[in-house]
Amino acid sequence: MNIFILEDDLVQRQKLATIVKAIIDENKLGTVDIFQTGKPREMLEKVKSDSECNLYLLDIQIKNNPKTGLELAQDIRTYDETGIIVFITTHSEFAPKTYEYKVSAFDFIDKEWPNAKISQHVAEAINTLDDRFSHKEDNTEMFIFNNQNSNFQVPFNEILYFE
Repeated sequence: MNIFILEDDLVQRQKLATIVKAIIDENKLGTVDIFQTGKPREMLEKVKSDSECNLYLLDIQIKNNPKTGLELAQDIRTYDETGIIVFITTHSEFAPKTYEYKVSAFDFIDKEWPNAKISQHVAEAINTLDDRFSHKEDNTEMFIFNNQNSNFQVPFNEILYFE
C-alpha cells in the first residue's frame, strides 16, 4: 500500500503526513509507504513505478497554478485507474471542477476544517484503500494487462470472456 502526498506548503505537508502516520499506527496497517513532495512531476515519476494500491492526497493549487493538482490527477489516472484520489485545498470553489476533469475523486477536504474532521476523512480514504488491498490479496489469480497506454488488473473470476 502506498500513500502519495502532494502539497507545496511544507507545514501543511508535514501536518498531513503526521495525520496519515497516526491513522496507520492507530489501525495497525503494517507496511505503508508514504511519499511526500511539493513537485507534481516528481510524484508522477514515482506513480509510474508504483501503480498498485495507492492513495493520493493532492493539493489542487501548486505554486499559484490553480489546476496543477487536477491535471496531475488526470495524469495519474493513465497509470493507476483504481487508486483513490482525495483533493485537499483551501479553495472549496474547485470542488465542482473535479468532476470536469473526470478523475473519479473519492473525497474533497478543505484545509481549513478542524484537524479532527480532516483526520476522519483521511481515515475513511485509508480504510477504503486497506479494504481494497485486503480483497486484492484474496484473489490470487489476476489477469494483468500492461502497455505504454494503460495498466490494469482484473480477477479471473470476474472475466466472462475475451473477444
